[in-house]
Amino acid sequence: MLTQLRCYLKRKYVGFHPKKIVDIHTLQELKEKNITLSDLEAKEHDIELLLGADVIGNILTGNSLKLSSGVTVVQTKFGYTVIGKTNTIHNSFCNNVVSLHCANFTVTDLWNLDAIGITDPTEDAKRKHAHFDFLNQFKENLSVLPDGQYQLPLPFKFETQLPNNKSATFKRHQRMCQRIDEQNLLNEYEVVFRQWEDLQIIEEVPKTEVDNFGYYLPHRPVMKQASQTMKIRPVFDASARDKSKPSLNDCLNRGPNLIELIPDIIDRFRLYPIGISSGIEKAFLQLSIIPEHRDYLRFFLPNVEESKIYRHCRVVFGICSSPFQLSACIDHLENSPARFDDVTQKLKHSFYVDNCLTGVTDIKEQERFINKAIEVMARGCFNLRDWESNVPGRYIFRSSGVTSFLGLL
Repeated sequence: MLTQLRCYLKRKYVGFHPKKIVDIHTLQELKEKNITLSDLEAKEHDIELLLGADVIGNILTGNSLKLSSGVTVVQTKFGYTVIGKTNTIHNSFCNNVVSLHCANFTVTDLWNLDAIGITDPTEDAKRKHAHFDFLNQFKENLSVLPDGQYQLPLPFKFETQLPNNKSATFKRHQRMCQRIDEQNLLNEYEVVFRQWEDLQIIEEVPKTEVDNFGYYLPHRPVMKQASQTMKIRPVFDASARDKSKPSLNDCLNRGPNLIELIPDIIDRFRLYPIGISSGIEKAFLQLSIIPEHRDYLRFFLPNVEESKIYRHCRVVFGICSSPFQLSACIDHLENSPARFDDVTQKLKHSFYVDNCLTGVTDIKEQERFINKAIEVMARGCFNLRDWESNVPGRYIFRSSGVTSFLGLL
């Protein structure tokens, strides 16, 4: 259960997200009782704050009032809101304060047991077999550039005509730019994209190609406190859709549920007296997208004054297929020379997305494994770094004996 609230930075209050109240009698009764709702707009806005039902009791004041029109006015610490529906002939509804969050499940999906993780073994086997076939086909479409970098297509699961979302994305982009400009973060956010352009991670769409079809990805900045500095990075929304039309994520094969790999990875890690962990530096950005699919990855450069159109040249963080694409490329590294066989097989079963967790039996094996693992991953232009272990060594970044891996200590 999630309570959907919308945070307005300009007006300094948090408002609920109801549909517009058009019933004249309800509005008149609210006016007579001197009750002002926090939001009467009908426009759609991005929901920027989700509060769980575990805190709803701290928000409600306990005061409520039933109106003659049928709706109930509820007082919160952020202002008044209404729930229920009117008694009038026409349908004029107000959203409930508390709504069930079920991802993107349809009503039919909610009757399927696999929606809560219970699957038919036969169907599960069929899915795994289908994924195995798709993985082999995907590997066949991989190409290796002269420097060793992988170039790959977007893994479309079916042919479809994506909608023209340029106008809708630009409106959302303008709101985002205005919002972060008020926080004095726009210039810092734009610098990230300029750095990407210098590294050829993104490229400006040539003017001769701007009018060609392209699918546009909304994006927003995410701030992360790192020691004494604040890091800012873009996150792209490939699930944004217009009404009943598909989003980019709807059209892509996301691969198997990688979360299911975590218990096996941790179990294997605990078999060894010496544990080792590391991560791939900017993993997704090391994977190149074939030129034919880059126009599905267009976006607007963050700038208030002009709207330059760019596109991604690398795999995008925020697209559902990105973890699968990375996993497939790491799996492809098993084609390394025979002298790396033992290391490549261990690496193949030690990755969760860009995080590696494994172990060795003694300190000599630790040095040998890390040295070979760095060389194997470098063949695909991946930089394994931030090595940690419970035993100090040549490559070890930290050896306190305690580390955090996927939220676990």
